[in-house]
Amino acid sequence: MTDLTNLEQRMAALEAASAQRGKRGSLPIVLAATTCALLTLTCWLLMLLVQVNTERRAATQQQQFWLLCQPGATVESRVEAFLALVEAGNQEWKSARLNRLPLSQINLDQVNLNEATFESADLSGASLVRAQLINANLPTCNLSQATLDRAQMDGADLLKANLEQASMQKILARGISLQQVTATEVNLNLADLSDADLRMANLTRADLSATNLAGADLTSAVLEGANLSYTNLSNAILGNVDFADSNWWKARGLTADQLDYLASKFAPSEACDPEWQQDFLVWQETRETRLD
Repeated sequence: MTDLTNLEQRMAALEAASAQRGKRGSLPIVLAATTCALLTLTCWLLMLLVQVNTERRAATQQQQFWLLCQPGATVESRVEAFLALVEAGNQEWKSARLNRLPLSQINLDQVNLNEATFESADLSGASLVRAQLINANLPTCNLSQATLDRAQMDGADLLKANLEQASMQKILARGISLQQVTATEVNLNLADLSDADLRMANLTRADLSATNLAGADLTSAVLEGANLSYTNLSNAILGNVDFADSNWWKARGLTADQLDYLASKFAPSEACDPEWQQDFLVWQETRETRLD
């Protein structure tokens, strides 16, 4: 009887120990499942947060763009909205009202402003290096002393804009309208202005060295004292252009008849750079020798 009791006690102890081991074995599984569930929930919450923030930013940008388009908005609020949109990387400007904004000294390097309208805006001293201004509208805009080097400006309209002492080196501006601009001492070195409209443009003392003006219309433009070294004037319209004291003989693409006309009408005066005066005499003698 005693042996039977001992046997039952041992069996009960074994069963209890087995049950305890089973509990301990299932604990890691429960912990792993709980951890996985928590990670899944965290990821879902992060995705939801990103989506909410994205929607909020989109809504904010829409409000800012709407503000730019409203005629009753204050100048300060419009400037703030414009800067916020630039910071957010906005790419669509076609219907935005950027007229008359005071943006002097602003940095807009490499910003996409294609088809933007800055009519009568103040961008004096602004930096727009490598900015995209394709088909942009900037009539009567103040860009004096602005830097637009390597900007893309194909088809842009700068009617009567102020470009005094602006730096526009190596801009790509095919078909641009620079009609009646004031561009005294503008730097257009190595710019591509092929087929541009420069009628009645004031380019006094402008640097047009190596500028491509092929096919451009310069009717009644003023090029007094301009640097035309290696400027491409092939097929350009040159009716009534003022070439006084410029080094027009250094340009490329002029016909023999055009050179004859310019030599007779626009020989350098005493006010011209002495080096250019001497260079003209050398050119004239060389040309006469060739003709003889």
